[in-house]
Amino acid sequence: MSSGKHSKLAEIHFVVSTGTEKVDPELRKFIRSHVMQGKNKGKKLPPRVRKPKVASAVSVTSADDAESRRQQRPNGFQLYDIQVVLQRNRFSPATCFPYADKLVEPRSVEVVFQFSTIAKAILFPLEPCIFFESRAEHWVGPLGMDPAFLHAMIYSAQTFFDSQASPTGGVVISSPSKKALPHLIKTIELLRERFGDGADEEARKSLTTVSTITSLAALAHAAGDEASARNHLQGLYKIVELRGGLDTFQGSEKLFVEVLRCDIGIALFHGSKTLFFAKDGDHPQPPNLNGLVPLKGMSNNKVPSCIKNKELAGIWKTLRDFSALANYAAAANKLFSMRIYANFMNSTIYPLMKMDFGDSVDEVIRLALLAYSASVFLQWKKMTHCKAGPYPYLAELLRNALRRMGDEIEPDLRLWLIMVGSVAVLDVSGEDEEWIGDTIREHMALCGLPEWGELRRMMEGIMWVGLVHDGLARQVMQGVARRIWTAGCNETLL
Repeated sequence: MSSGKHSKLAEIHFVVSTGTEKVDPELRKFIRSHVMQGKNKGKKLPPRVRKPKVASAVSVTSADDAESRRQQRPNGFQLYDIQVVLQRNRFSPATCFPYADKLVEPRSVEVVFQFSTIAKAILFPLEPCIFFESRAEHWVGPLGMDPAFLHAMIYSAQTFFDSQASPTGGVVISSPSKKALPHLIKTIELLRERFGDGADEEARKSLTTVSTITSLAALAHAAGDEASARNHLQGLYKIVELRGGLDTFQGSEKLFVEVLRCDIGIALFHGSKTLFFAKDGDHPQPPNLNGLVPLKGMSNNKVPSCIKNKELAGIWKTLRDFSALANYAAAANKLFSMRIYANFMNSTIYPLMKMDFGDSVDEVIRLALLAYSASVFLQWKKMTHCKAGPYPYLAELLRNALRRMGDEIEPDLRLWLIMVGSVAVLDVSGEDEEWIGDTIREHMALCGLPEWGELRRMMEGIMWVGLVHDGLARQVMQGVARRIWTAGCNETLL
């Protein structure tokens, strides 16, 4: 046998049994390893793609952006890059810690955590563009410390989910259900104890107390219990004054906004005066965006010549600048702070509500800007008991003003005013459907706009927030198209 064959045989291992002698342990180990080759490896799977880690806040993608974050602008304006990945937990957070009321079972709190995953999108029309500085511990922690806050959050979340499951289509808030009512009763009972004789003064004016009463006022208003809503709002105003005013909400901007939106929403519904910023000129000035390079050229600097009042013209500019900011943030995946959002809201809605220009053109503009602001900054449109809309008083004023306007307003601006009223406050599927549809169709013809795409470009050229208004406007245009189709015309608007 050749040496080559000998070398190959040397690589092959044989086991020879020689009677009853035990096999050497090392040999047994070798035999087993040899036999098991290729075994127990399981099914071959494709390589796993590592998921990106959840960002703790937001991350910056360039050195210039990082420098802009370090250097605070004089007006406090700041944009943030969006690189946040949300991941669903595989366990229920409701079972993780004890609650302020030991009688509350974790399953009752589960609705709070479920609602928290969608609350911002429900409550803020511009949620994808807002950087919410407040972290979860600002509301999760109090669930274990403040029983009134705990029951109020359960009541709020349960009421929302009950409305979603109702035959009304999920937008009408009804009376508290059997699940929600005990938590409402318990919340009110605990608040009465808190404001009784000898109660803790700090607990009375705490942020959790403010949050609790704000949620009660908002839901009472949404459910149509206006007497309770006003009582809660009056109490809320007194607590804010007891705290030292609105300046004490530094670091709690989201709660600050919710308090003021409650004040604005109730006032708009009734046509009454607001409690906060009640004095003339008693509202913050809008942020100065002149230093923001990306917005240069994006905002239409033209103010309609028909606007005569200087303060009204200034508010037009402010809302136009904010609209450009929102459109830029949505397109570039950027975020602006809640403080900027609040400043724009307060510097526009509050002064608009104090103005009155009689039957003039300025009054039509004022009412339309108020409706426009409500659509951008408020979200009562999705949470209301009123089938005619969340602002029936404002809708009636704007409806009458739009029907009065004449040729002193240019056709394109008239069309913008009608579209804003339609997407914001008017009842386009009810009493306003016929005249709104006919008026939009007439003015589209006057402006030479044959279809929705061209109409949208015109609207954006004046003032428009696509993230908020596009979906609502398409619904309006679908109604107009149905009327045309029913009439037997061959026009195509969509």
